[in-house]
Amino acid sequence: MVRHICSERIASHFAHVSQVLARVDLRTVELLAQAISEAHSTGHTIFTFGNGGSAATALHFANNLFDSRRGLKVRVNCLASNVSVLSAIANDIGYDRIYAEQLSMLASPGDLAIAISASGYSPNCVSGLTRAREIGMPTACLVGFDGGNLLRLSDYPVHVPCDSYALVEDIHLVIAHSIASAVSGESG
Repeated sequence: MVRHICSERIASHFAHVSQVLARVDLRTVELLAQAISEAHSTGHTIFTFGNGGSAATALHFANNLFDSRRGLKVRVNCLASNVSVLSAIANDIGYDRIYAEQLSMLASPGDLAIAISASGYSPNCVSGLTRAREIGMPTACLVGFDGGNLLRLSDYPVHVPCDSYALVEDIHLVIAHSIASAVSGESG
């Protein structure tokens, strides 16, 4: 009995991922891939960041953009990757400033900031994109639900029209993989 219930749940999740993925506007994904390619070709840095599970997606996305197996070496920095910097900023300034403060120190006009948040309302991501705009950086987001504040702060928004954290996070990773593949010129 347990095996049957498990199989049904797995099949249901796969079906839901397919259904939601089919509703993502591919043009927005292409525009973000183009922005990443343009930043790369002009020597600018791409900064990725996210909150919770989306921080892991931001790190995975950065790793895919700097992939020596594909010969893809985009200048990329995941701001969620240095725990000592994150905890120092969170303790000394505030958790909502962990990305904005790093961008203030590391970013330049023309660099690209990509925030990833299922809800689109994560305060640390919102302040990060707000700071990026102040610096003169193009901004992008991967969001779900209603898109939140990040949708309005992004030059290159990619919206997953879904109200399930699990499905949105799954699809964000698919989008990240597809963009890295497109930027590298690799198929499949």
